[in-house]
Amino acid sequence: MANIKPQYATAQYVTADGLGTGAQTLATTSIIPKGAIVTRCIVVAQTAATSDGAATLQVTVGGAPINTAIAKAKLDTAGWIYAEQLQDLICVTADNTAIGVTVGGAAYTAVDCAIVVEYFQLA
Repeated sequence: MANIKPQYATAQYVTADGLGTGAQTLATTSIIPKGAIVTRCIVVAQTAATSDGAATLQVTVGGAPINTAIAKAKLDTAGWIYAEQLQDLICVTADNTAIGVTVGGAAYTAVDCAIVVEYFQLA
């Protein structure tokens, strides 16, 4: 077997992408190829996220969640970094897919997060 190396896809979740709850489509995202095995998710707060309630943020690939929901309190400081290794949430992409987010609890009033998804492609 060839030397398999991790690959990375990136996205940006900003206020202009939508501030409601539920699934949000991101204007700036890389495409993760079909058959990719997603292994890690990193979220970096570029600015302090704000909300009038208990907002959460969950990263999705092809509509499937790839991390546990991140509480707004963890994103309310610029520079905060959240990283999660996927262990129980196995995600293999069925087609070329973009990175998305799902907002739970309450809507954000302002947000700017960089998202990095690590994956391996075997074929």
